[in-house]
Amino acid sequence: MINDVNSSGTAVAQSVIENTFEFMTPWVIVDGRKTALPGMASGSATGINERGDVVGGRGVPAS
Repeated sequence: MINDVNSSGTAVAQSVIENTFEFMTPWVIVDGRKTALPGMASGSATGINERGDVVGGRGVPAS
């Protein structure tokens, strides 16, 4: 599921393993590469700025 794409084409999204918030894995696509959202164990990435930085998110911090 893609949540947002900026004007440069950088996307932010999450992979949904189960239909519950706790089992979503947030990630970003930068230069065509899928990368886990830093510091997040699960949840959703909600926004991205013009530089490709994730600017919003919610979820469970990585321990």
